[in-house]
Amino acid sequence: MNANPNRIAGTVYVKRDGVLLDCEGEFSLGLGLPERTTRKGSHGGVVGYEEESTVPFIEGSLTTTAEMDIEAILKADGETITVEAANGKTYSLSPAWQTKPGEINASKGVVPVRWEGKNMDII
Repeated sequence: MNANPNRIAGTVYVKRDGVLLDCEGEFSLGLGLPERTTRKGSHGGVVGYEEESTVPFIEGSLTTTAEMDIEAILKADGETITVEAANGKTYSLSPAWQTKPGEINASKGVVPVRWEGKNMDII
């Protein structure tokens, strides 16, 4: 039960195989639902839509602390990534792999990450 039922935004918690990661800024999630494109017929009227599959993902930036094993995070494969949102919802992506090339912003102390996977569950 969400202790603050009217809260819809704020702190996000990101975990990699159950271990809490230090994150910065915003995180985006793609649920992996089909993308629909409306189709028109030869006479200009709408006849329906087509669907294309999308890849579920979790994307944002991590703070590069001294304790963080950046290389292990960037080489992640077959892991479970969870995001606990301020609104009380938890999203779990598995099996997940990290897709960003590892471009660390040393002056800000952050590294962008993007995990993609096969299944996104809302818990």
